[in-house]
Amino acid sequence: MLGKEQKDIIMTLKKEGRLKQIEITGKVGFSRTTVSRRLNDLEKMGIVTRDADGTSKKIELLAWFRDNL
Repeated sequence: MLGKEQKDIIMTLKKEGRLKQIEITGKVGFSRTTVSRRLNDLEKMGIVTRDADGTSKKIELLAWFRDNL
């Protein structure tokens, strides 16, 4: 079951599309540590992917979640 923080991150990614982790942190208002931990959880569940983009990582919802939420 997803917690509030995970749901907020998912809805932000659904609305905004592919974002850097620091951008997600600014939009949801959680600490960097909290966002990092929740993204780890979501990645393990197969809900998001992280791709290297220079020195940062871009996070996005997998297509099924983006299209079916």
